[in-house]
Amino acid sequence: MHGRSVFLLGLLILISTLPSLRFNLIELKASDNYPVHNLNTGLNYTTIQEAINADETLDGHTIFVEEGTYYEHVVVNKSLSLVGENISTTIIDGNGTTGNVVPVIASFANVSDFTIQHSGPGDSGVFLVDTIGSTVQNLAVSDCYYGIRCTGSSHSTIKNCNLSGYGYNYGVWIVESDDNLVSNNTISNAGFGIELYFDVAGNILDNNKVTLCTFGIESFTCHDNTVTRNLVSNCTSGISLRGYNNTITENNVSHCEYGGVDISLSNFTVISGNLLTYNGMGIWVTGGSGGSSDLNTISSNTLISNEHGFDIRYCDNNTFYHNNVINNNVQAYLIDTGNYWNHNGEGNYWSDYNGTDFHSGPYQNETGYDWIGDTPYVVDQNNTDNYPLMHPFVPEMQESEVAYRDLLHRINEMYLELEALNSTCRDLQGQINSLDNTLLTLNQQITNFQGQLNSMNSTLQASINRLQEHYDSLNNQFNSVVNVLYVLATLVIVLIVTTVYLAMRKPKSKSEPQ
Repeated sequence: MHGRSVFLLGLLILISTLPSLRFNLIELKASDNYPVHNLNTGLNYTTIQEAINADETLDGHTIFVEEGTYYEHVVVNKSLSLVGENISTTIIDGNGTTGNVVPVIASFANVSDFTIQHSGPGDSGVFLVDTIGSTVQNLAVSDCYYGIRCTGSSHSTIKNCNLSGYGYNYGVWIVESDDNLVSNNTISNAGFGIELYFDVAGNILDNNKVTLCTFGIESFTCHDNTVTRNLVSNCTSGISLRGYNNTITENNVSHCEYGGVDISLSNFTVISGNLLTYNGMGIWVTGGSGGSSDLNTISSNTLISNEHGFDIRYCDNNTFYHNNVINNNVQAYLIDTGNYWNHNGEGNYWSDYNGTDFHSGPYQNETGYDWIGDTPYVVDQNNTDNYPLMHPFVPEMQESEVAYRDLLHRINEMYLELEALNSTCRDLQGQINSLDNTLLTLNQQITNFQGQLNSMNSTLQASINRLQEHYDSLNNQFNSVVNVLYVLATLVIVLIVTTVYLAMRKPKSKSEPQ
């Protein structure tokens, strides 16, 4: 019961506030004489410029403009937000008189949700002049020589704008301005869709749609800019950059009369991941008397049904790999150029390559296929793709293919190591067999020697026995001689003793004196 009472009380309070809410909306939508409002001060004005110039309008304020057509040139000279009620029905019209329709000369200003049209001859719909960090977005700009021009400005953003022109004019023109973002804009029927001019750097052109322009996206002598994810079609020239260290990636360019992507007179530029179809030249790289076009990297692009897939002239030392070159009238048109057509053992896919893939490895002489042709693709006498791909390059498959090739290469290395081990084993077996034969020979020699030794032992024993017999005979004879001698000696001794004895017993004669 208590909860129901609280709900009813809240409902009564809400109903009681409706008249005041309606009053506030009506107050914001003031009379036709005051259609411009400062949402921070609550003050209303008859013109946009009056609201901006008012002393009460400060940096950080928001000026809200009701739908309607405002015939004025609006100078945004404060760091504020200028917001239209509806992009289609809130119109700032320069009425074709001299001057830019909306020049922005303050930093950190924002302009959004307007149709801006009819600048003076040679002037701009929106002109960013020496600003930092400003944003123009959700604008429809038409019938202006420059749709949006950016001069001397940095870190500004131009996004979600629809720019249509007439004849030889500019959609977005960036000159002497660095580190700006041009994103998600639609540009058509202009002489130049987007142009970077005079040594600009660090700008990003992202996800813009450019159609029916003489030059889709173009630059002169710029560097370190990024052109990415743009859709360019039905232009005389698609994307054309001059300079160095620029990046052109993931764009879709089709049905352009001349180059899909053109980096004439450019160095150290990266062209990667672009889809180029039905253009005069898919990718055009050329040097000449005006400068070189060397040391660029062109990879992972798909070129289909162009008059010339690649058109490469008067340049050297550029690297091409992982490109899909499919059914172009001329796959690669080359004049006086020498370049590298593979990188880290991988080249490009050529739809007219008729080689086979039975081998792998750095020299394509190892066992097993690796999605790389076994024979080179000859582009011309000075240019050869040594590792042509057997199938179109798909970035999502690259990691798996590289892992497979590494595994296959390791397996082949293991096979080579096993074969070397087998060869070593065979050598060892041969040595063992040789040693066995030597051992058999030695055993036979030992047996023969043993026989000889036994024979010698027998002969020696017989000799010893004969010697023993002879010795025994001699010994017996000796003993006999000794015995005889012993008898003789005994007889001699007896004889001597007897003689002496007899001599001693002989009587003396009478004549001997007494």
